[in-house]
Amino acid sequence: MLSLNPKFLEGPTVDDVVASGDLDEATGRIFRFGSESLRFHRHQAQSIAKAQAGQSYVVTTGAGSGKSLCFFVPVVDAIVRARKAGRPRRTSAIFVIR
Repeated sequence: MLSLNPKFLEGPTVDDVVASGDLDEATGRIFRFGSESLRFHRHQAQSIAKAQAGQSYVVTTGAGSGKSLCFFVPVVDAIVRARKAGRPRRTSAIFVIR
């Protein structure tokens, strides 16, 4: 029997990413477990930072690595920031998941 259990590098918490300015504080309140701040893997935090900087990125990691959060968190953050800025409800995102 062969079993792989990849260990992804630990990254900052949601609170840390909010403090860095890569996420709005309202987004930080969304990604919590009760009073506990979600802890990202390093590749997730890097993806969020790239999205906030307006850079394109591709995420290629193994199953169960949280790739979805690499894309969903920045989209939610864009929606939150647009609402706070009074911009019309119009967020576009294209996800290609294979």
